[in-house]
Amino acid sequence: MGTRENAIARVQRFEGTITHMYQDTNANVTIGIGHMIPNEGASTGLSMVVRGSTTAATDEQKKADYTSVQAAPGGMVAGKYKPYTKLDLSSGEAANLLGTDVDRAISDCGTRFSGFSSFPGLAQEALIDMMFNIGLTNFTRAKWPKLFTAIDGKKWADAANESNRPEVPADRNAEIKKLFNDAAAKTPMVAVSGGVRGKPKKKAMAKKKGMPKKKAKAKSKSRAARKPPTKPRRKPKSAKRPPARKK
Repeated sequence: MGTRENAIARVQRFEGTITHMYQDTNANVTIGIGHMIPNEGASTGLSMVVRGSTTAATDEQKKADYTSVQAAPGGMVAGKYKPYTKLDLSSGEAANLLGTDVDRAISDCGTRFSGFSSFPGLAQEALIDMMFNIGLTNFTRAKWPKLFTAIDGKKWADAANESNRPEVPADRNAEIKKLFNDAAAKTPMVAVSGGVRGKPKKKAMAKKKGMPKKKAKAKSKSRAARKPPTKPRRKPKSAKRPPARKK
């Protein structure tokens, strides 16, 4: 699967599918697979039916469900809001909303992060999940300074350490952190003069005292060449005995 498909599957797995309106962890009225409904008027754009039937819901019925859920106590699990509603999403509407929301998250990532399309696929998936959950308005450098600095430098391991979202379950945070770390592990080292980027350069070898052997030999040879050769000593001639006289 591609980056978009992986992002859709991940969001669906963590968000689940709730066909009626409910409050999320931030008290936002939500429906389907993590689709936030920003206001009462936005609820009229949803394709909904009266529960237990195929009768299309009216705009007034949609607004009534929104108002009822918004006024309900906060902090409950999604299923606890069902008694406050009378409508459900039409068949297939949750998947349609999710596809639109993920596409918006991808577009927002391109707006927020320069060069986003060139990032490793795993890093893109991590940022899409965060953008889907946080939203463009709140996913800013002012609120996530260390994460943005890591992304600017494409330091994915650092990004992993700065990706925790307090309002998100630990297993989801752990998966996003792993995506960043895997992106770091698969990013090739870039060769630079004097070493490899990302690795410490080797210390210059300290100069040894004295002259290297090769140069020393060469110098000794040159000195030998300049020194005049010594003449070999001649051996003294041995004195010959005079022949003996004949008697």
